[in-house]
Amino acid sequence: VAMPLKYPFRVSFGNFSVIESVLVKVTSGDQYGWGETTPFGHPSYCGEWAGGVFTVIKDFLTPHLLGKSVDSGDQLQKEMTTIIGITGGKGGTGKTGFDEA
Repeated sequence: VAMPLKYPFRVSFGNFSVIESVLVKVTSGDQYGWGETTPFGHPSYCGEWAGGVFTVIKDFLTPHLLGKSVDSGDQLQKEMTTIIGITGGKGGTGKTGFDEA
């Protein structure tokens, strides 16, 4: 999701006129939670960017988690330890408020 900014966000390596977010919904049984991660639109500040985070969630985290019974946020975090790095993708998935459902 690209959200236009009212004023550009200026940093040492450039200006950004939109903030790009990846929204994540995690469900297990009748429980669900939404999470969000907001990396830059391209790998500039760090190696993560919205398109890369989306791809990791879609192609790696989702197939890894699909069909597993996850009963808590702690268990969800443990399930994601097999994927190294991509803290934005795991953060967006893990910050779904799953443990609050």
